[in-house]
Amino acid sequence: MEKYTFKEIDFYKENNQTYFMFYQHGKLHYKVKHNVNGKWYEYTVPVSDAGDGKFQEQERAMLMKRYIGKAYREGNLDELV
Repeated sequence: MEKYTFKEIDFYKENNQTYFMFYQHGKLHYKVKHNVNGKWYEYTVPVSDAGDGKFQEQERAMLMKRYIGKAYREGNLDELV
C-alpha cells in the first residue's frame, strides 16, 4: 500500500525547483513543491553524499531525483504546513 496519493514524477515536471532550508545532524534539508497538488514537501540529503559538491540554495528538482525519489519510496517526504 502506498503512503501517498500523488505521483513522484510530478515533482520533476516543468523545470520544478527545490530549495535548501537548513542543516542538522549530518543532513541537508530541502523543500520541493508538488506540481499537481501544490503542497510543499521536505526531504533530506546526507552530507556524506556531497563529497566535493557545492550546496546550492536553489537547484532543479530533477538533479535531486535520487533523494526525492528515495524519500518518496520510503514514505519519508514530510508535508510542510
